[in-house]
Amino acid sequence: MRHFASIAIALAVVLSSVEQGLADKPNGNEKAALKAVRQVVDAYNKAINQGDAEAVAALWTADGDFITTRGQRTFGRKAIQEAFARHFAETPGLKAITKIT
Repeated sequence: MRHFASIAIALAVVLSSVEQGLADKPNGNEKAALKAVRQVVDAYNKAINQGDAEAVAALWTADGDFITTRGQRTFGRKAIQEAFARHFAETPGLKAITKIT
């Protein structure tokens, strides 16, 4: 289940890239977008660090897709929650650290 860690890293890279691009010349809308990105990353980290599969899954829409770096697809919030619950059971104490620079 190392793919979950890979997804977290990929998420951090993507969000960091988005934020960096916006940070060059942020206007009012971009500042709001940066704040929203930070809030989602913080919520994701908190949910992962607490082993809270329900909170992780809540970050997806009801019909959202979770695709691992290996291409494994999980469709729907309920299935995503179940996948994270299994992962947390298999890897107790899992921690996420994401830094947006």
